[in-house]
Amino acid sequence: MAIIRPEQKDDYTSIFAVHQSAFNRTIEAELVDRLRTTNYYHSELSLVAEENSEILGHILFTRVVIKDGNKTYPALALAPLGVKEDAQKKGIGSLLIEEGLKKAKYLGHKLIIVLGDPKFYGRFGFEPASQYEITPPASFPEEAFLVKKLSPEELDFKGQVLYPVQFNMAIEK
Repeated sequence: MAIIRPEQKDDYTSIFAVHQSAFNRTIEAELVDRLRTTNYYHSELSLVAEENSEILGHILFTRVVIKDGNKTYPALALAPLGVKEDAQKKGIGSLLIEEGLKKAKYLGHKLIIVLGDPKFYGRFGFEPASQYEITPPASFPEEAFLVKKLSPEELDFKGQVLYPVQFNMAIEK
């Protein structure tokens, strides 16, 4: 059974390899490396799944803002989530998401944004962002741009999600 824990500096090479294996390219791995050097990076929300001293998966929650006119509201973006190809379909991604959501809620975050498969993320309570009048910064497929509220209160804002500039290369691909 994999344990979920915050990443450590010694994990960086293994995390890069996880994303490279999961996506069969380096864009997501390079995104993680770029985000670590910014104020958007949240070290407690960069989690790895480890089993027998091997890193099998990684998830990163990054600070973003939602802009409504001249006001901004904090949120987190779940991206990327990667599991090594030979460890997929074993529940590791689900464990990472569940632990990440718990940790984000514990740290006081109220909203998570993700661009992903609505069937997969729907299992964790993600809903179409359009229901809350939250829009993506680019032309993402509406059904794949999702949000998860971490508190029962109604959202008292709406607007467009602004990702850190480090996401630009990943978004364009």
